Amino acid sequence: MRVFVFLGYCGFVTQLSDVVHCVHDMYPPYLASEWDSVGVMAGRWNQQVSHVLLTVDVTEAVLDEAIAQGCDGILAHHPVVMGRAALEGEDYKFRLINRALQAGVAIMAAHTNADHALNGVSDALIDVFPIQGKRPLWEFTQGSSEGTGRYARLESPLSVGEIKSLVRNRVPGSNPRSSAEDAFVVSTIAVCGGAGDSLLPRVRELAVDLYLTSDLRHHPVQEHREAGGCHVMDIDHAAAERLWLKGFAKGLRAALQVDVSESAIWTSAFQQDL
Repeated sequence: MRVFVFLGYCGFVTQLSDVVHCVHDMYPPYLASEWDSVGVMAGRWNQQVSHVLLTVDVTEAVLDEAIAQGCDGILAHHPVVMGRAALEGEDYKFRLINRALQAGVAIMAAHTNADHALNGVSDALIDVFPIQGKRPLWEFTQGSSEGTGRYARLESPLSVGEIKSLVRNRVPGSNPRSSAEDAFVVSTIAVCGGAGDSLLPRVRELAVDLYLTSDLRHHPVQEHREAGGCHVMDIDHAAAERLWLKGFAKGLRAALQVDVSESAIWTSAFQQDL
């Protein structure tokens, strides 16, 4: 990882370009999906950055929070826009970006590159559990630690009821629901931060006991189960990804001479029991 700590000590200032390089060292852009949009959404490359706010989503409330705290950068998981088509008919996105520019708040995103990288979103999720090693569900290259999702063997078998309790305690706002009864015993577990039903065929190949992810839909899960697939557990999308912000903040603080805060705004699309 490129280290930028020297910037503050030599009389220089940290610029937006320094922050972007640091984030890309942690979560390389080449790991992002082809359809994704990562990096700078708004701001000037040579803009000074002294305080960064981390969030899952950039909303009007999050921007208000950043301005109130005197932040000059927002680092989000979800991009505000993904391509020109994403702006057509989306007036609130124009309004949000214009407000950010007028307030001098740069907006950046680390999305699927942070999903796929080592120490990324899915690592934070599977590290909730006591496990023995971990592997990507879908490796980018054979033997790589980078890839989509994670799976592992639990140190000791846990019941689904125990897993639900663990998730509720360690992933605030997760509201877990499962296809399995609470008494069902799990020895191997797979996870994917964010929406992960596209990985159901891969999960069947690996024959794990339980797959935990977000935004599971009725038909894909039903077909997965009818095809002999494992039990699944669904949790809130924003809750699953918010867990990663703490490790992200730690990495930024170690590499940059900037203040880093985690947003207090809950950006889930649904009301949750926190």
